[in-house]
Amino acid sequence: MASSPSILKDASANLDIGGPMATPLEGITVLDLSRGGTPLSCSMVLGDLGAKVINISDPHQRRRGRTDQASQLEERRNAAFDPLFRNKVSVELNLRHPEALKALHKLAEKADVFLEAFSPGVTTRLGVGYGTLKGMNPRLIYCSITGYGQDGPYRDVGGHDIDFLATSGSLVNIQEGEDGSLTSVNQVGIFTTRGVMAAVAILAALLARERTGLGQYVDIAISDASLYLLAPILSQYLQRGVLPSRGEPDLSGRVPYYALYKAKDGKLLSLACGEPHIYDALMTAVGKTEWLGKQREQSLYPAMRTFLRETFQSRPRDEWFDSLSSKGVSVAKVNSLSDVVTDPQVAHRDMVPTVGYLGTEAVRHVGVWPKFSHTPVAVPSMGVPQGSNTLEVLKGLGFSVEQLDVMRREGAI
Repeated sequence: MASSPSILKDASANLDIGGPMATPLEGITVLDLSRGGTPLSCSMVLGDLGAKVINISDPHQRRRGRTDQASQLEERRNAAFDPLFRNKVSVELNLRHPEALKALHKLAEKADVFLEAFSPGVTTRLGVGYGTLKGMNPRLIYCSITGYGQDGPYRDVGGHDIDFLATSGSLVNIQEGEDGSLTSVNQVGIFTTRGVMAAVAILAALLARERTGLGQYVDIAISDASLYLLAPILSQYLQRGVLPSRGEPDLSGRVPYYALYKAKDGKLLSLACGEPHIYDALMTAVGKTEWLGKQREQSLYPAMRTFLRETFQSRPRDEWFDSLSSKGVSVAKVNSLSDVVTDPQVAHRDMVPTVGYLGTEAVRHVGVWPKFSHTPVAVPSMGVPQGSNTLEVLKGLGFSVEQLDVMRREGAI
């Protein structure tokens, strides 16, 4: 495992509190009833930060789900490599059965966070709505993640990520295929980003609980979160009434000094020379001193783009990266996924660690991005097949072997 940056070691050494503490969310228990990408990403973040996450699923879903035809080994492998299920205990409960509902209520009585992503009103019908669980545990943070939230005219409208992006105005770049079909440009990590935002909201509610002693209801609409991320673009429209078009603003590649270029070996470089002094560093590095100080002269852009395109074709990408980065130019290698997992910066930051083994096969995941000086997070643990921890957890709640046998026969677990 890569060593932590020295600044973190120094900060920890200066705190005279007896060495590393527990993880940031040590002692926090999350009940996660979610299925979709955004809520599962939310609980992944909380688990990565040290919370105990208990994922509750319906046993009937597993029998119809994506691994129902897989062998036990394949099911184990699927779970082990799936980051959305890492750091999680997996329990199967059929909430339509009274004993399973009783088990969930027992878990909720001691939980800190309850996370669900059902359509509005479903949890109330199942007997696990906010009003019910709040009565059992006033300190509970209850978070609902849905497409459009718990109120408003779209409350009961179904949808998936592309629909919520469409509603929020995020699908501003539409590509038309040769056959006339329209395709939206995929936003990388859409549900992961919204999951992180939901986790931030939950952490804020936990912090508020430290002051008030009370939990609360957190209503997350994925469409709201998508719109929130458009704040810089929307603010320009609200101020000037001008709609952005493809290729705008400067950060999208409209200007030649903030764009992608292909090197001699066919690999790509990104340039991000928006500041005047970095732009001048680029022009000096490529021998175009006559363009110094002329960053905003748009009449030069066609010639500038042609020159840069031809210039970067003269050397391999890595040579350009080493040369330009040493001269103060903002430049990066455009990595493929295969490049990323061997990138020296990624390796140093331990961002693709080995989290375990299946036999002799190493299981690697994306790492945890924040690095804490005194509450370091652990390497994630592999996910387990759905329902792997059901008996263990229910025995811990006081259910006897005989009761569990009956519950299994009756389809409660």
